[in-house]
Amino acid sequence: MLVYLILNKGRKKECQTYIERKIYKYIIADFQLKLSHETWELVFDGNDVNKIFNCFLNIFLRIYYSSFPLIQAKNKMKQNSWITPGIITFCKHKGELFKELQNNNNATLASYYRDYCKILSMVGYKKGKNK
Repeated sequence: MLVYLILNKGRKKECQTYIERKIYKYIIADFQLKLSHETWELVFDGNDVNKIFNCFLNIFLRIYYSSFPLIQAKNKMKQNSWITPGIITFCKHKGELFKELQNNNNATLASYYRDYCKILSMVGYKKGKNK
């Protein structure tokens, strides 16, 4: 008996596949419409609680799976592995400062924002250069 073992040579995958359901407002509306058009006779006319529940669940899941099908999607891996959580936090704070600066015409805040941007660009340049 011959067995082969293939190992990944440490190279990162460029994309990953995963399965998801897309749920949007118009799909939810379609789901509700399908539920409203169902007769539900087998559910309301039954006497056995277990059969009623199983019937309800079958109808509900049939409509759910038809409205929200599973979709295979690909997620590209980020090429910027040098971006640290600290830099991400720094960028979020920069965005908050920018929004505040748009609503407020303060010279001190504008100067602080410019200095903040300079520091962020230097950190990003150094990190990207050492990549």
